Amino acid sequence: MRKWRKFYIVMLLAVESTLASADNTAMSGLFKYHKDLATQGDPLSMYMLGNMYANGKGVVRNYDTALHWYQRSLQSGNGNSRAALERIAEIVKKQAAAEQKAK
Repeated sequence: MRKWRKFYIVMLLAVESTLASADNTAMSGLFKYHKDLATQGDPLSMYMLGNMYANGKGVVRNYDTALHWYQRSLQSGNGNSRAALERIAEIVKKQAAAEQKAK
């Protein structure tokens, strides 16, 4: 029974690793797609890039870059960016306060 349990755990870890790799590849493609459209002025793609940077999907999480893309999206007419922009601004504000307190 123990052999099967070990085998099952090893197989489960292998499947999870494969899915994570496939997910990263898909997210990288999605990032490139939205980056291309965003640089051409597409507000929805700007918003999606903000989401990707805010959540670390397909890219390394970077709140400053997320703010940049949300701001550009909002300026380009995507009103949905306002709530996301406020949410990320609050996160950045809390991080700055925590860093200041740690000093």
